[in-house]
Amino acid sequence: MPGRKAAVSEPTPETLLLWWIGDQQIHADAGYFAAERKQALLRLKRSTVTLQSAKWLSEAVPPEERHPALSWNHHLITKTLSKEDRRFWLEQAAKEDLSTRRLSEQIKKGRPTGAS
Repeated sequence: MPGRKAAVSEPTPETLLLWWIGDQQIHADAGYFAAERKQALLRLKRSTVTLQSAKWLSEAVPPEERHPALSWNHHLITKTLSKEDRRFWLEQAAKEDLSTRRLSEQIKKGRPTGAS
């Protein structure tokens, strides 16, 4: 459709930052330069909820399972799915250029968007 903004694109700086925040918290909790990482996170001036959400999603979706062309919110929608189902739905979202709303709808229906 002409003029339609693509739902799937390169990750935004905010998406990359949220993944970084979550990953840094995981490493800090593991003791890797914990004090320094925690100080850096405090300087970001993000809410506690944002910091907790970023960590939680980073724990649920490790780097090797993230789809680089999809937003943080695409991954958030699939957070409670099994690893296999998450992979399937993230691939579908990228392949079919699904918005987060459309991805959520398709997951609730329990079938790929092309299925009838």
